[in-house]
Amino acid sequence: MSRFPAVTETFILRELIQMKALGQRVEIAPLLRENAQTLHPEAEDWDRRALYTPFLNPAIIATNLSVLFSSPITYFKTFATLLWEARKSLNAFVGTLGIFPKSVYNGQRLRKLGISHVHAHFATHPATCAYVMKHVKRRNQRDLPYSLTVHAHDIFIGRAGLLRKLQAAAFVRCISRFNVDYLLERFPGKLHESKFRVIHCGIEPGRYHHSPRTGKPGTERTCNLLCIAALRPYKGLTHLIEAVRRMRADGRDVRCEVIGGGFLLPQLEKQISDAGLNEHFKLVGTRTQDQVVAALANTDVFILPSIVADDGQMEGIPVVLMEALAAGIPTIATRISGIPELVIDEETGFLATPADPDALVGALDRVLADYERAQSLAANGTRLVESQFELRDNVAALLTEIQRSNSQGSD
Repeated sequence: MSRFPAVTETFILRELIQMKALGQRVEIAPLLRENAQTLHPEAEDWDRRALYTPFLNPAIIATNLSVLFSSPITYFKTFATLLWEARKSLNAFVGTLGIFPKSVYNGQRLRKLGISHVHAHFATHPATCAYVMKHVKRRNQRDLPYSLTVHAHDIFIGRAGLLRKLQAAAFVRCISRFNVDYLLERFPGKLHESKFRVIHCGIEPGRYHHSPRTGKPGTERTCNLLCIAALRPYKGLTHLIEAVRRMRADGRDVRCEVIGGGFLLPQLEKQISDAGLNEHFKLVGTRTQDQVVAALANTDVFILPSIVADDGQMEGIPVVLMEALAAGIPTIATRISGIPELVIDEETGFLATPADPDALVGALDRVLADYERAQSLAANGTRLVESQFELRDNVAALLTEIQRSNSQGSD
């Protein structure tokens, strides 16, 4: 992965823990060590034994020289090709320059550790690293196959060298059917559907079960809205703030809390203040998994106002929607990307048009007009999460695909 321990990538931590629980040996090799302000307790042991690597040190330089002298054509050709394909993106170009030497080093280190397969989360820098580890090696060394999970920004906006990395993978795990269709349409005739596996990210649904709150929200008591989202443009939080302003202006007794951090904090705080919502709309920062569970237990309606950002960034299937539905909370989301595969309008939740505060208000009106019905739809959502988004089942499916690809590669 790119960074560890990243509180916004709890889904990766959960998969690591579950793979280990299934008896699979797992090593992690993050490209960077995250200086996390909030650290999940479950990440502490993984953090201590992660294979962190600097960009350069004497061991990395010595390993690169050794591989270079053994396979100079492959070394230079791979390096040049990746840089050329990243030339239009400063982030990808600089990132490739930075991670190439450590990727060569990690490839050698993982071979010595007896690792037989690499799995990269995200098709950006992690997949570049996996590609290098597979191809840049000493003459006559064994292969080091890789697979990767594609999520959202890594295929919607971070596409440097994407086709090459997808083609070289043993298989590509997509977290939604939407992602499969998107990639097949983007690269017509260059990728076969057999390359892809739809394996959702997952949660432990039982962790979120709680006793429902009493009283009808919005009339008998304040309606507590919860949003869990990074403070970034594609999360659409400006539209949520405006929706809450309009609801309160119309006399609705609602308050909203947002869990998450990000660079939009000053801008959002100003919008909240200008709207006169300081007492009714709170940005509370990042929280641990246990704190998220506690916040959900005190929630009447979960709302995620995601949009397609100006740069093309959008959601995959947000894990927070799985968590909200597992908790049996009436859920509002927007009709983009893979979200309708989980939040099915009027079946498991409520969908609104993205970037439309009035649509968010309308969806909330539908919830509050018949809250008991909204709860029954949320119960449908709980059953869907339990059947298709259960962590253990989906990690077992991913592990099966890894083992199958390794078996086929050794035949």
